[in-house]
Amino acid sequence: MRLARIALCFGVLVGLAACSSSSSTTINMPAAQTIYVGNDGPTKSIETFSTLASGNATPTTTITGALTTVASPLGIAVDSAGFIYEAEFGHPIINVFSPGSTGNVAPVRTITSVSSPLGLAVDAAGDLFVADRGAVNVKVYGPGATGAAVPLRTISVAAAGMTDISYLCLDNAGNLYVGGESSAHIAVYPAATASGNPVPLHNISGAATGLLNPYGMSTDALNNLYVADYGTQKVSVFPLGADGNVAPARTITSSGPAFVNIYGTAIDNRGNLYVNDNNTNTIFVFPPTASGATAPTATIVGAGTGLSNPWGLAIH
Repeated sequence: MRLARIALCFGVLVGLAACSSSSSTTINMPAAQTIYVGNDGPTKSIETFSTLASGNATPTTTITGALTTVASPLGIAVDSAGFIYEAEFGHPIINVFSPGSTGNVAPVRTITSVSSPLGLAVDAAGDLFVADRGAVNVKVYGPGATGAAVPLRTISVAAAGMTDISYLCLDNAGNLYVGGESSAHIAVYPAATASGNPVPLHNISGAATGLLNPYGMSTDALNNLYVADYGTQKVSVFPLGADGNVAPARTITSSGPAFVNIYGTAIDNRGNLYVNDNNTNTIFVFPPTASGATAPTATIVGAGTGLSNPWGLAIH
């Protein structure tokens, strides 16, 4: 963990050298985390980078090769123990890899009772939430699920008025957010109890939302919802409790280099926003306060990164 040391002088933050007689305070900065990204380009892989990475960074690990069975890694999630979950879009498979896996390694578990999985999320108890695009529902699996496991629960989105399903995410207030790419719609459910064909707690939908093709979603520590929309090339931010035909609290675009085809979002423990662009093979990093056209604080891009049509995105 990195420590940043500052001094308090008459209520103003200044450098230590300028304040020899004042008391000092040590602030603990959150440790760097790991970015996980699924590449759906010619080289199918799951790569990791430090959240401190920038520029033409070399990945820390790369899962790739025949033993991995990684072929279409459009959804990525990581649980509290560091196990990596990979959704094989277009195939009835979710692969689970051991923490720190790299190279041509086989998954430790494979879940096959899905149709065409896309978005993934894991809660604090280890339950896995799967946006099954082929079945147009959310499947919830218990910890350790493997093979043709029967889901603990299945959540239909029909009562929400949605006709498709793409990505999903969880917040720390107990909510499950489910997005419909073609429906331009986000339904919110109680994550712990939703089952069957429930009426959602909230429906974010309508012209005022600005949503066109919502895809990758994530939430921050304040339970703000961040939605990558590849139809508008914007990230829309909605506050906790947003409902109906409501405008986002803010939208974020890149003032340069521009977004071309954004698909995923993730938030780190410092509140920074990460957005991947599978056209330019770039991961953008924005500060917590980003709004409107904003210059990224960092970009991970270049031949050395190995990024190739990046889709799935997660931080742990």
